[in-house]
Amino acid sequence: MLRDGLTAEQARSMLAAQAARAARLAVADDVIANESGTEVLAPQVESLHRRYLQMAGTLSGSADRPD
Repeated sequence: MLRDGLTAEQARSMLAAQAARAARLAVADDVIANESGTEVLAPQVESLHRRYLQMAGTLSGSADRPD
């Protein structure tokens, strides 16, 4: 709260206004389970990263490099 300059009441209000986890999961296109170590997390991230690059049509080239 100190970082953002919020009062405890403001922080509670913001948290109460957020959608429930089930609602967020129901509309999510992709979900990365971050409940284990990096050895489980890294392959999930890599798989989604490749998928997004493929969808963007940049799998054969670098997404960071201008054309």
